[in-house]
Amino acid sequence: PGKVVTAALQRTDFPTANEALLAPFLQDTNNDNAGLINFVRGKDRDWKLGDINHSTPVVVGPPNGVESLLGSGYSNFVTTYKDRTKVVYVGANDGMLHCFNVTTGAELWGFIPYNLLPKLQKQWGVDKVNGDRYYSHDNFVDGSPSVSDVYINGQWRTVLICGQGPGKGSTMAGGYNYYFALDVTDPADPQPLWEISPLNASDQYTMGETWSIPVIGKINDAGTTRWVAFMGSGYDNVGQKVAGRTFYVVRIDTGAAIWTTTVTDVDTSLFVSPRVPYADPKSVV
Repeated sequence: PGKVVTAALQRTDFPTANEALLAPFLQDTNNDNAGLINFVRGKDRDWKLGDINHSTPVVVGPPNGVESLLGSGYSNFVTTYKDRTKVVYVGANDGMLHCFNVTTGAELWGFIPYNLLPKLQKQWGVDKVNGDRYYSHDNFVDGSPSVSDVYINGQWRTVLICGQGPGKGSTMAGGYNYYFALDVTDPADPQPLWEISPLNASDQYTMGETWSIPVIGKINDAGTTRWVAFMGSGYDNVGQKVAGRTFYVVRIDTGAAIWTTTVTDVDTSLFVSPRVPYADPKSVV
């Protein structure tokens, strides 16, 4: 069970021309959705780029792996994208994952995850006395991206997976913590794949703050080779004490968790609990 957003995701441009399309998601405090769009895009702000706090930049150029290690057909993928533009990906607390050209420093694009769209209004506060609008800091894409070449849906692709750190999704998006994935094979044309925040059988969210940097690899899943991401669930196990205690193995192609393990309560202050390693029953290729 879980909250996985996949097929419904379609990349949409973020100009004021799309205000009518975006308005149901943005829901600006003063119903000024066009103003909110402009503000997020940098209008009337001292700095167009939000603070890069905990996100570690990742530089990605042409594919350079080895077919004997990765799999059949990879050499053709390397040849096809040998001249791919070298870029850097990094998250920021303006609501976006940013992509910059390494050579020129020019921004190619900024991507706002679906689950954060309704939260954007929080960065454009309203003065209760005079009604003036101002910048109000919050956490958005505060996690670090992980990028790897993978074989999914019958072809080689380059995929980016990123957490949001403490950038919990909006109430409209369930108020959960998320990881999201993009196909960045062509860095000029990113495509959203999925956003996930797993729930347990009791509909309690199990994912804490998404600080974990996903590790992408290939496994043998009951005889089927699959590309997966290994990721932790951060922390935030207050209240119902469920979130932040699970380790996930997630399919890159669908975002579905194919294996999880939940850590039980351990009193680390006494160091008396048995130190038992957790193992994925699926062997790593």
